[in-house]
Amino acid sequence: FGISERTARKWLARYGAEGPSGLDNRSSRPRTVATRTAEYWIGVIEHLRREYRLTADEIAGKLQLARSTVAAWLTQRGLGRLAALEPKQQPVRYQRQHPGELIHLDIK
Repeated sequence: FGISERTARKWLARYGAEGPSGLDNRSSRPRTVATRTAEYWIGVIEHLRREYRLTADEIAGKLQLARSTVAAWLTQRGLGRLAALEPKQQPVRYQRQHPGELIHLDIK
């Protein structure tokens, strides 16, 4: 089948341990990340962004974290842009008594 002996032994060991279900396709994604950012730091990042409106670069400098890490967490929390910190303005709506009151014809 064009596979190495090491792979064949690995598959045989899985089959012996788990039966036919051990040969199913598996995700190559790691189950855990050893260097995951602690929830405490994520809260501090969010606080600095909301309260002091610091950029990801400034936050990373203050907390001694990688800029990419800070930027990723800000984006994930929906705070990647400063405009996200300000409340959205309500659209201006015109209420009229009768339909067609605001029709404007430009005739030359």
